Amino acid sequence: MPQESPKQLTPTVLPLFMPSDRTNDYVPPKSWLRRNWLWFLPVGCLSSLLLFAGTIALIAHLVFSTLKQSDPYQTALASAQASPELAAKIGSPVEASYFATGSIHLENSDGDASLAIPVSGPEGGAIIYVEATKSSGEWTYEYLSAELNDTRERIALDPSRGE
Repeated sequence: MPQESPKQLTPTVLPLFMPSDRTNDYVPPKSWLRRNWLWFLPVGCLSSLLLFAGTIALIAHLVFSTLKQSDPYQTALASAQASPELAAKIGSPVEASYFATGSIHLENSDGDASLAIPVSGPEGGAIIYVEATKSSGEWTYEYLSAELNDTRERIALDPSRGE
């Protein structure tokens, strides 16, 4: 029997890029936003809302703290705390609430103030009304009184007690 010669193996080289009939085989990966939108959308909206609310709260805090540091506010509150008539009606100690309303306009050493300051004691509450003008650096109080919440009775306050 004749002897067969061993087959020679030739290495085959595969091309790096195989041509295809389809031209759109490559599918790009989804973007980060497309993969995470389900949690990103509510968290992003909530974060924006909290940032907006925090900004408003900060502005309100700055306005109220500026109002509370003014001379008319300090004098009115000290006059109310030193008033025996007010202490007899709402109790002692007389404490101011966080919110005060009104306006203060200052220009150099002149200005005016119109404030309403809620105060409370152990037996009730009142609102202190202040109308004052500032001339040459000195505050003059045209009106300073406390109105009781339950009876609407007005008690005149002496600004000299608060200075």
